[in-house]
Amino acid sequence: MSNQTRKLELVVTSGFRSGDLIAGKYKIEGVLGEGGMGTVFAVRHTQLREMFALKVLLPELAKKPEAAARFLREARASARLKGEHIVRVTDFGTAEGCPYMVMEHLDGQDLGAYQQVKGALPIRDAVEFVAQACEGLAEAHSLGFVHRDLKPSNLYLIRRSNGLPCIKVLDFGISKTPTQNETKGNKNLTTTNSVMGSPMYMPPEQLRSSKDVDPRSDVWALGVVLFELLTDKLPFHSELFTEIMIRILSDPAPPVSEFRTDIPPELVAIVAKCLEKDPRKRYSGAAELMDALEPFRPRPARSSADWSASAGNTLPASVAPKLIEEDESELSMDASTSVYRKKRPAWWPLLAGGVFLAGFGGLSAALSMRGRRPDVLHNIVLRAPVILTSNEPATIPTSEPVVEPTTKKAEIAKTTRSAATAAQPRPKDFGSRK
Repeated sequence: MSNQTRKLELVVTSGFRSGDLIAGKYKIEGVLGEGGMGTVFAVRHTQLREMFALKVLLPELAKKPEAAARFLREARASARLKGEHIVRVTDFGTAEGCPYMVMEHLDGQDLGAYQQVKGALPIRDAVEFVAQACEGLAEAHSLGFVHRDLKPSNLYLIRRSNGLPCIKVLDFGISKTPTQNETKGNKNLTTTNSVMGSPMYMPPEQLRSSKDVDPRSDVWALGVVLFELLTDKLPFHSELFTEIMIRILSDPAPPVSEFRTDIPPELVAIVAKCLEKDPRKRYSGAAELMDALEPFRPRPARSSADWSASAGNTLPASVAPKLIEEDESELSMDASTSVYRKKRPAWWPLLAGGVFLAGFGGLSAALSMRGRRPDVLHNIVLRAPVILTSNEPATIPTSEPVVEPTTKKAEIAKTTRSAATAAQPRPKDFGSRK
């Protein structure tokens, strides 16, 4: 079946066709994909002329209250999360009886498709991708959300405007909300004995019950993703679902170094801690895992050229952390946006203060001279100290001679007497009258 035929089938199955207008403003231009719950369309806003991704629930699922409630929960969860690494939801509504949500349009591919082409990734890339996912999930965990379905296909790789990679966490459709355990109305969404998620990425406690999860369950899934990105293999794999469950519940996870020998021992230990059977032995959440991965992330890059300069290169365990620390000593990172900025030199406040004081002093002197005679002010300016701005010796201007104080006093007295004489009234001449 050709891609064009497949796209047409997807559109017909979801009840919408290319060119249809949804909610009077979103025009369908193509199909981005289809999941178990709905179809994702590429749409253009008719007024803004901007592209968006519109996910609509399948008609057969829209009739089921459980599925509709889950779809709404995904939209609400994504709308509450504002970080760079979470796909943004901008609108929600119903069209032809099917709920839909409008999201930012992403130009890229998920990590599952990316790894099918690349195979096992360089250490720096694998660590950076998982660390960025941790950054997005740390916000979700702080608000009480647990994703419960982390896997490479739910981590979407795009490029920022400067060409650097950025990971977006997708699909909070089966996420656990902060109040889910307390809300009786949601009890049918995830029953105690149900298994929700992708089994190969699920921790033991989630296999037993989808409700008995917390942020440490997402840490397990991130550990499996990191294992897979580094080795192109899964720690627990089988063609049979029941056998996968048995292995996850009973078998210890193999060390990642068993499949790849150039991985630093410290990073091997991080992956092993993520895959501990006992949640109490794992990292407490995505934020703590992100901190553990920090020494193995690539140095702050400013462009895709910087990122690509060492693509594929790996460093021994004894060298990598040291080199990264030296590189980062010259840079600081804004944690809210992950934008690296150059530190100012430590002496710049002293220089700025000196310039300010010099300017303030000059202004004060100028104001104090207001109202004085110009010739006196000129004499003071000529005798004022000269501020050195270079290594050259100070010089005094010689364009005009310096007037000595005694001579100047005599000139002032003479000028005063002349002015007084001119001010006296002249005697009237009566002899000219007839």
